[in-house]
Amino acid sequence: MSRVFEALCAHLKTHPEAEVQDAVKFLYQASFGGGHFLSDPDGAYQYLLKEAEIANRDAPYTEALGEQYARINLSALQELSPKTLFAMFKASSEDTPTDKTAFLSLLDELENADLFDKAEKAAFLKSYRAAGCPAVHHSEAYRRAYHPAYRVVKKAYADFLSAFIAIDKLTAEKAPVTVAIDGLCGSGKTTFAALLQSVYDCNLFHADDFYLPMPMRTPERYATPGGNVHWERILSDILEQIPKNESFSYRMFDCGVMDLGDAVQVTPKTLNILEGSYSTHPELIGRYDLKIFLKTSPETQSARILKRNGPARHKMFVEKWIPLENLYFTSYPVEKQCDLVFTT
Repeated sequence: MSRVFEALCAHLKTHPEAEVQDAVKFLYQASFGGGHFLSDPDGAYQYLLKEAEIANRDAPYTEALGEQYARINLSALQELSPKTLFAMFKASSEDTPTDKTAFLSLLDELENADLFDKAEKAAFLKSYRAAGCPAVHHSEAYRRAYHPAYRVVKKAYADFLSAFIAIDKLTAEKAPVTVAIDGLCGSGKTTFAALLQSVYDCNLFHADDFYLPMPMRTPERYATPGGNVHWERILSDILEQIPKNESFSYRMFDCGVMDLGDAVQVTPKTLNILEGSYSTHPELIGRYDLKIFLKTSPETQSARILKRNGPARHKMFVEKWIPLENLYFTSYPVEKQCDLVFTT
């Protein structure tokens, strides 16, 4: 049984009034997300606001549609900003898959499963396939029983929903807001930061742009937990500048010349994110409004680094960078000091 079909079966157990077309809709959304590009974003946002007024406030915030997509129920708007949810929905709709191969396999799986009346299911699926397998609405029975009100988004948005809620709360209360994303290499910090940037108009900084300059690369420095990042410059060039709410510039380390590169100009924004290992170094941790930690299993970490960096650099990570990270994580209570922790 596929992961998507497992999710469907779990959904049907909690939604016994669902009909065949509701199952098809579930599988369609699991395959294609929202299923369409937003041709009228302003109108779609206004519709979201109207629908939120009558949404079931007791519905669970999220429901996975398999491994790629999820439903975020409008009940989440009790804590999540409508603008944030709409941005998630819009971003998730911009690269809708078009290949129907996997979806057609799911329909076959549905037809062969011991679900619904067999003759009724076969008749519906025959007619549905003949029509070209379009998007469908929920059945009237489903609507009466469950009053569905949700938006389909990429699953990662649902997985990190508590982080979006925390950021929405902070940015509604103050400005500027500064967020740190620390964690193990290969845990998805950069990917998560890009996910946040797809929703928020924010400044994003990377700890990897603050490598140690050559004169500081001494055995004594590397022996210091967290010493293999130039935290002094992160502090002076970034974290001390953000609260001033003024334009500033900084220079990223350029590995091509093993020295600092050209200046990068920064415009003041409400949200500012620093991602990367060592971003919550003891000398930096007090500068953040929200601290997030990402972790993963050693097996997953190794597989991701190998896929991302290739065998030669994977060996370097195993022999050098991971031990230095582990020294940092065992020397300081990094994970415990973070406000949110995610396992990826």
